[in-house]
Amino acid sequence: GILCQTCIETTHKKGFLRRHTLQPLADTEIPSQRMFCDDHPDEKLNLYCLQCRVPVCAHCLLVGSHERHERTSLKQAYDQGQATLQQWLEQLSAKQDQSTKYLDKLNQLQTDIEEGGARHRELIEAEIEALKEQLDLKKQQLLSKSEHEQKRKKAALTKELDDAQMDGARLDKLQKRTQKVLKFNSEHCFLALCLPVIQDLRTTVARQVPQASQVDPSFPDLTTDNQSRSLAEMDLGHPAPRTVAPMVSMPRPVNTEVSPVFVQGVPGNYYTQQGPVAQPGYAPATPGGSARPVYQAASAYQRSFVQQYRAS
Repeated sequence: GILCQTCIETTHKKGFLRRHTLQPLADTEIPSQRMFCDDHPDEKLNLYCLQCRVPVCAHCLLVGSHERHERTSLKQAYDQGQATLQQWLEQLSAKQDQSTKYLDKLNQLQTDIEEGGARHRELIEAEIEALKEQLDLKKQQLLSKSEHEQKRKKAALTKELDDAQMDGARLDKLQKRTQKVLKFNSEHCFLALCLPVIQDLRTTVARQVPQASQVDPSFPDLTTDNQSRSLAEMDLGHPAPRTVAPMVSMPRPVNTEVSPVFVQGVPGNYYTQQGPVAQPGYAPATPGGSARPVYQAASAYQRSFVQQYRAS
C-alpha cells in the first residue's frame, strides 16, 4: 500500500510492522495493466466517472453506484489529467521563478542595507569629526581673542601705572624742591624761586587725580545656548531649521594716549595735544585746541636762575 509520512512514523515503527520494508514511491514501478473493479471483480476499470472523479467499470455505470453519471474513457481522462497537471506545473514553475527573484531581491536588499548602514555611519563619523575640527578652530580663535584682549588691557593698565608712578615721582620732586626753597635764608634766592614754585604748585594741585582706571577688567561672556540647542536638534533625516548664533564681538580698544610735546629751551614746559583723555601728569589743552605751558618765568634772570637750579 501507499503510506504517508505520518503513517510511517506512527504505524510502521511499532511492533512487528517494523520488519516491513518501505520503499519510496518514486522508486516503485506502477503496473501498466489495468486494475479490476472492487464491486465487479471480473470487470476492468476502463472508464472514468467525471462526477465522482474515480476509475469505474462498465457495470458501475450501468447498474452500479455510478449509474447515469457522466463518464469518459480512462485514456482520455489520463490524457486530460496529464495536460492539466502539466499546466499547473508550468504555473508552479513560473511562481517558483517569481519567488526566487523576490528572494534574490530581498537578499540584495539586505546587502544594500548592510552596506548603506556602514556608509551612513562613516558619513556620521566624518560629519562629527568636521564639527569637532570647527569647534577646535573656533576654540583657538576665541582663546586668541581672549589673550589679545588681556594683553591690550594689561598694556593700557601698564601705561596708567607708569603715568601714575611718573606723576608720583614728579609730586615727590616738587615737594622736596618746595621744602628746599623754604629753607633758603637768602631773600633774593627765595624770591627768585618762590613764584615759579608757587606756579608749579598751583598747577599741580589743580590737576585732577584720576579716581578710577580707564581699563575695564571684565571680559565679554561667551554663550553657547543656541549652539547647544542646534546640537540637541540634530537628527537623521531632514535637517532642522538652522538657528543663527549671535556673533561674539570683542570690544575695540579706545585710543586714550595723548602724546606730550617738549618745548626746547624751557625745561619742564610740557604741552599736551588734545585727545579723548588727558594723561596724568600733563596740563590739559586749551578749549581752542592749542596747548598751554605749565608755568612761565617772570624774567630772563629768573628763568636762567631756575634752569641752573633745576639742572643741579
